[in-house]
Amino acid sequence: MNTTMTGVGRSIVLVAVTMTLGSPALVFAQTLKPVPFTKPVDLNRRVFVDVNQVPPLEVLAELAPVIAVRFEPSPHLPETPVTLRLWNVRARTALDALCDMVGCRWQVEGRTLRVGPGEPPPPVPRSAEFLVKLKNPLEGPQWKFVRVPLRDVVAALTKALGERVVFEGADLNTPVTADLTGETPFRAVFKVMSAIGWDNRGIGWGGVNDANGPIVLRLKGWPKFDTDPRPRTPADKVYEKDEPGLTMPRVISMAKPAYTRQTMEAKIEGTVTVSGVVELDGTVGDVKVLTPLHPDLDRDAVRAARDCRFVPGMQDGKPLPVRITLEFTFTLK
Repeated sequence: MNTTMTGVGRSIVLVAVTMTLGSPALVFAQTLKPVPFTKPVDLNRRVFVDVNQVPPLEVLAELAPVIAVRFEPSPHLPETPVTLRLWNVRARTALDALCDMVGCRWQVEGRTLRVGPGEPPPPVPRSAEFLVKLKNPLEGPQWKFVRVPLRDVVAALTKALGERVVFEGADLNTPVTADLTGETPFRAVFKVMSAIGWDNRGIGWGGVNDANGPIVLRLKGWPKFDTDPRPRTPADKVYEKDEPGLTMPRVISMAKPAYTRQTMEAKIEGTVTVSGVVELDGTVGDVKVLTPLHPDLDRDAVRAARDCRFVPGMQDGKPLPVRITLEFTFTLK
């Protein structure tokens, strides 16, 4: 086994080990000369690095002769001292680790090790910055609104986020009374929705990232409908899909049923068909199984149907109870 150690001093210990097949990887505490330039450059030479608060230029200057190259530094290299401990790694791995710490790039050209500043980190995507802004609390008395037009509230949110905020279909003259102090913009928009009489369960929103324009936060909602306080009786009419002039309910959110442990172990697959009535408030009631599959899965399908939410069916601008059919497919794939 041939051992080369260079740079003992100022807390620098650099040891290169060339092993013969079958020889143990031992390190001898003895000072040897650097590798002569007559030998080939070897970036796979095993090195042991132990530095404590040493400028990176000094570490690189000591490491270069170990791999039989000259060191050509850049005047723009960072001078922040580094602490690094690497044992029995390839020289290229040690160079990578050191450059990762100080933000530099290295390359070997012929007999020269050139080290310069690294590339600047890629810019943070605007969409990621936008998500961070959505989590920053809104601070200050200006976020307490009392009968302020929605137009002004939207302008304040747009300014705070630095991106466009759009309440699609809303009357911008609608007065808003809401205290958004301390709320994140994410929670604040839900409060505004409630303040203008929109059903929060009917909100579909998302950011649209235009490469040449702003991110647009689009908020959609539907007016809250008054629920008949009197329970619907069997004599009350339930409308069907073929009713003239009827607009069928629109899905807001669909719940997913889950397997039970027993049905999963039994590897039961198939579809459960249920019917239900979308009530005036968009909830689903009077759920019945039309096509059963397994008692456990039938119960889960009924539970999932009841957790679904819809924009109620409409006729002449009024919400009506409408019967619908839902299918829930169970698959183990």
